[in-house]
Amino acid sequence: MFIGLMFANMILLFGLAMPDIINSYGTNIKQNMFADYQYILKVPASLQSSEKSFSNMIEAYTFTKGIETEEKTSEKFSAFSLKIEDNTLDTVTVYGVKKNSCYVSISDGVYVSSAYADKYHIHKGDVLHLRTEYTDKKYTLKVSGEYNYPGAIAIFMNQKKMNQLFDLDDDYFSGYFSKNPITDINEKYIGTTIDYDSLSKVSRQLNVSMGGMAYLLYGMAVIMFIVLIYLLTKTIIEKNAQSISMTKILGYTNHEVSSIYIVSTSIIVSLFILRKRQII
Repeated sequence: MFIGLMFANMILLFGLAMPDIINSYGTNIKQNMFADYQYILKVPASLQSSEKSFSNMIEAYTFTKGIETEEKTSEKFSAFSLKIEDNTLDTVTVYGVKKNSCYVSISDGVYVSSAYADKYHIHKGDVLHLRTEYTDKKYTLKVSGEYNYPGAIAIFMNQKKMNQLFDLDDDYFSGYFSKNPITDINEKYIGTTIDYDSLSKVSRQLNVSMGGMAYLLYGMAVIMFIVLIYLLTKTIIEKNAQSISMTKILGYTNHEVSSIYIVSTSIIVSLFILRKRQII
């Protein structure tokens, strides 16, 4: 009986919490974004070839011109993916940002995101052992501090130093941070556009598909409570039928009998439910 009450209580709590959880998810996304718009560039397949043909040179020149923008709020950044050594599950994104960045404020050094630090218990002065996913080239980085970014497992450092670390050109960059939409870059060179609309799509879909489910859960929980309390009351009366008869013979009123057998049990059940809510 108590297991049934606990189950009904859990369903009710889930129904009450679900809308707030979905709304909180959308709010946290907005707070954890680097910029209102983040553009990841896509390098054409022809430029990834080592062949130095005339057509590739023309394509490289076209690509270089095609990814330049006149948007004043835009800021170039570099990105590189690594794996944690002895860990095949998590991928670490290394961000290279320019000095005095408007979007990621860090000092000179290597900074880990708060999500990375919390998950792997990383502190200032610790040494990170990372590797590339396919070539198994290893990198060792000393942590200078923590950057408040719970959105992903990431590392932040100066863009020029990052490009040097990964043997990239000094002017290499992977994309743009921007406060306003960038409209003067050829769309075929944009691999991914990250903005609030795209990131909050999941929460909007959950609100549409599961928003009405909260009321269904409320109803199920209330019905379960009514049925279980009825069965519990019926069981108490049946088990104490003889005692209740004796109290009636002795002149106890219905209210007094109820306070002895029903009210006391109701108080215990209420305390049980409240205790379970605190645990959950």
